Amino acid sequence: MIVQSCQICGGVCSDIDGDKLADGTLYHARCYYATVGKLKALDEQIVDLHGHAAATRNRIEKNQMFREKLYRFFSGKHSYVEDMNTELIRTQVAITHLSQEKIWPSRQLQKLYDVWPTYPPDWADRRMQVLSATRVCRKCRKWNASLHVHHKKPMSRGGSHRPENLRALCETCHSEAHDGKTIWRRTKAVDVDRSPYGGNRALLEEAIGHSLAVHFSYRKFNGTRSTRTISPTSLRTVDNALCVVGYCHLRKAERIFAVTRMRGVKLVPKLRG
Repeated sequence: MIVQSCQICGGVCSDIDGDKLADGTLYHARCYYATVGKLKALDEQIVDLHGHAAATRNRIEKNQMFREKLYRFFSGKHSYVEDMNTELIRTQVAITHLSQEKIWPSRQLQKLYDVWPTYPPDWADRRMQVLSATRVCRKCRKWNASLHVHHKKPMSRGGSHRPENLRALCETCHSEAHDGKTIWRRTKAVDVDRSPYGGNRALLEEAIGHSLAVHFSYRKFNGTRSTRTISPTSLRTVDNALCVVGYCHLRKAERIFAVTRMRGVKLVPKLRG
């Protein structure tokens, strides 16, 4: 029996009650899932706060419109712009605080994913980091080829998924590096492809590309549920959480939603307004 320290909590961990990484180190599955859950919860709170900030900015802009100013001047009603500016500042401070809380769990997961036995859950991000830096095969120098990401030192021989061990190769050079084997280009980790998250992303990309709307149920971090129909305009990563930005037909304004909290996503014809 092998006994080590858990790579997350530092407590005693054996190969009986722990899982092994590619470099032989161990971690508790319970610690891993707790860390993943904590990071997800922080991401969801941050996305909610970004949505609240966007809504506050819209209200501030509305109150600052010329007609609105005239109405408030003649009606004698108080302008709440200063109060909303204060609320916006508080929201931004909260976002900063939560972002700082994410640093430790993010580093813990990155440390594990660096030596994950298979393609790590964040493989799509690591792959894009490598490919976004070049459009040339690093071996034959072919320009604008269909590039794969190759591990310079195989994981089975002590390699890692760290950027310094990853290299962009064209399909031919990648095959040669593996003794002529046919290498399929992997764009995402298997567990991501099979999740509802992956399906939602595909539908949202289709909606954006074809100017369609999407209908879905949504759960906020506080548990509040609602049904929304939006005309999505873009996908955006907010503090490592994939979000969709679009015009919400319920709120009559632009909103941002975390993709992981969208359920029953369906395409609907393009809507007006």
